[in-house]
Amino acid sequence: MGNLVKHVFIAGGTGFLGYYAGLDFLKKMVKVSSIALPNELTEDNIIPKEFHLSFGNLFEMTEEELDSLFSNQEIDTLVYALGPDDRYTPTEDAYLFFYDRLVLKAKRILESAKRSKIKRAVVLNSYFSYFDRINHSSLSNKHPYIKARRMQEAVLEALGVSGKFDVMFIELPYIFGTMEGRKPLWGEAFLDRVETKNGIFFPSGGGTAAIDVRNVARAIVGAAFYGENHGKYAIGDECILFKDMLDVMLEAKGSKSKVKEVPPILAAIGAYFIGRKERKAGKKSGLNHFWLMLQIQNKHFFIEPKKYQEILHFKELGYIEDFDVVESIKKTIKICYQK
Repeated sequence: MGNLVKHVFIAGGTGFLGYYAGLDFLKKMVKVSSIALPNELTEDNIIPKEFHLSFGNLFEMTEEELDSLFSNQEIDTLVYALGPDDRYTPTEDAYLFFYDRLVLKAKRILESAKRSKIKRAVVLNSYFSYFDRINHSSLSNKHPYIKARRMQEAVLEALGVSGKFDVMFIELPYIFGTMEGRKPLWGEAFLDRVETKNGIFFPSGGGTAAIDVRNVARAIVGAAFYGENHGKYAIGDECILFKDMLDVMLEAKGSKSKVKEVPPILAAIGAYFIGRKERKAGKKSGLNHFWLMLQIQNKHFFIEPKKYQEILHFKELGYIEDFDVVESIKKTIKICYQK
């Protein structure tokens, strides 16, 4: 039968993933509440009035303020869609930065949700946690961001009490899609960083699971209705080789650059010097550039396509239409470079 979901609070409801999840919850006749920073929204914002927005900063609220925010609204479900992803490069110690935002701040908010008798929390995590788990922590030992993501799951999972406060996780792969009024990060934070005047040099053989943002939203809704305590749901709609993905991106951008596959060790050496340059500029990446090429970019980080849709009861929720990931990549990149 699934869970009874009447009122969801989305922490991060004005962000990319939270926005789409909120729209899908509304379609299921679920009340949606969220919170925005005081100066976050402009006059032309697209957040619908049905989101029941309040204003404030969840990270700066006291425990009493958080408890009041949650308990006064009869909320049964919390979606936690906050926190930086691996594309963000802090200027402080990378692990401490990500640990603070992904673990400590999330823990305070979920602890308040638990005190406020919210029934379940759906936490957005990374598919790096899944691959680290099945590879015996080989990734978290090298990459501060992945270590923080594993800690996020461990710490928040410990708060879960089956049937009383179910805590579950959506482990996200590469996500493509657009949001009106906002430029996707894929240009500045990814393609611009790997494309050089001589083309793109990328380690051979690697690939990734990918998904359209609209199916991320559906997975969040599916977890709210059908997820279980301590459930970890690695999601993905299509498995695509990095070379093929980059070819699609370059074509969509209108670039004449070519992707040149090189042995992973050569890519790692090149990435090391890029990383050293960033470190000299005061930037601390959550992914170790050298090991990124030897552990991730040259491997198949594949999820069984659409398996999660069965686990999270897409058919029961009425989700029949599907989305073409390659077309989503093209549209996303075109928006990135739209003049």
